Amino acid sequence: MSLRCLVVYFSLSSFVLFSLFSSVNGDANDCIFTAPDGSYYDLRPLIKTSGDYRVEEDLSSSGITISYKFYFNLCADTNYKCNNIDAPALEELQALKDLPATCSVQGSRRGMHFEPLDNPAAGVKLVYGPGKRCHESTQARQTTVRIECAEGVQEPEVSLHKIDSSRSGHQCDREFILRSAKACPTLYISVGTYISVGVLSVVAVYLVLGILHNRRKGFSGVNLLPNLEFWKDLPALVKDGIMFSYNRLRGREYVGTGSSSAESVPILKPKSSIPKGFGLGISTPLPPPPIANGRGPQK
Repeated sequence: MSLRCLVVYFSLSSFVLFSLFSSVNGDANDCIFTAPDGSYYDLRPLIKTSGDYRVEEDLSSSGITISYKFYFNLCADTNYKCNNIDAPALEELQALKDLPATCSVQGSRRGMHFEPLDNPAAGVKLVYGPGKRCHESTQARQTTVRIECAEGVQEPEVSLHKIDSSRSGHQCDREFILRSAKACPTLYISVGTYISVGVLSVVAVYLVLGILHNRRKGFSGVNLLPNLEFWKDLPALVKDGIMFSYNRLRGREYVGTGSSSAESVPILKPKSSIPKGFGLGISTPLPPPPIANGRGPQK
């Protein structure tokens, strides 16, 4: 097996590994979360590209019915634009039918993060960043989506969880529950696993094809191993690389043989080409005068 074929195969394997790495790692805003126990959640299939998760609630007070409509999406802004507001969670309030609805940002993507549930394998909690200020309070609205694993529930089920305002601090906190089979943790394969499998695959193919090639050429025993001489010289090549770098840092040249059968000898470079004693007040012997007509020096 030629070295060129090996390089081509390794390049293709690296491209495949890079593609797998890109698809697994992802950005935090892409709804991917790994719980402390290793439970891996890929919630991207639950992101709404059309429509939104919607919950309605009517409250009656003094004979007046106030209608609340909540719109939210997962890790993305809602597709419904109330008063052209972009946010992942919106609250639309309709007090009187004759009056236009008012909209408030119930949560923002800034500061959005995941939190594991008490049972990490049961689901995950998505906490949005602060929204609009709650009425006359100084605190901001807060929205949390409790995403629960529900085997057999293909279409997500959404409900509004009642929050005790006395415990939350104010009445503008909202917690929604989303149940779906798509919210169940999946098998997580780390990037290191992909790289290890890829490297082992390259080595296995290299050995098998190399051994078959050498067997056809009549080799036997240890000589069946592909590029045997290269692997024998590899320790010396590595040593040459280390010594070359070390001597370059010290301002010296290093000549390596690239072979394990001979030693590499460092060669010192002269610091200056000026003759010793030149310009330093040290006398330097002069060369003898030229011979004239073969008779020796003139007196």
